[in-house]
Amino acid sequence: MPDLLQAWKKQLQQGNTEPLAILFTKFGSSCIRSLQQKGCSLEDAEDILQDAVLIFRQNLIDSKVCQADKLNKYLYTICLNLYRIRRRQPMLEDISEVVGKAVDQNRSSIPEETVVKAMQAFRQLSSKCQQLLISYYDQGMRMDEIAEELQLANADVAKATKFRCIRCWIKHLTTLSGSNVQIEEKSKPNE
Repeated sequence: MPDLLQAWKKQLQQGNTEPLAILFTKFGSSCIRSLQQKGCSLEDAEDILQDAVLIFRQNLIDSKVCQADKLNKYLYTICLNLYRIRRRQPMLEDISEVVGKAVDQNRSSIPEETVVKAMQAFRQLSSKCQQLLISYYDQGMRMDEIAEELQLANADVAKATKFRCIRCWIKHLTTLSGSNVQIEEKSKPNE
């Protein structure tokens, strides 16, 4: 780890947040501008940047940052990943809301065969996916609680994992159904 990063790590471990202020000041405006070009609002871009700086802090403390000359690119990559996660979240919430309402309102009208296939597809998921989906949909746990329970890095990682689990479940269900089940995604801003 270069001397600059070692010094920053030491300062952060001692509670000094000056390195984060330097990072925010030096690279923040370019990250915000790039996110806005991708379709992100100014407010969301600022929130994402703040989250990215906190992730950078943790990565630096955990010695996961090793090149001081590419900090702008490193911070921007974190911002872009967070933006992508946030952009997918409304689509997932819409899917879960529709499915939840359909099950609650039409429980008696759902064919038994469909329920059986959905359960078979669910059993094909990894135990981690099963636990995550049950924790979120059945037990109503928050993403930060799920992240802690499943030993994931944070709530954003839990959200991304939930998204992948739902996709996998749909894939298994489609395979079992032998049909081309499609989930219509909302239009998304250009990447």
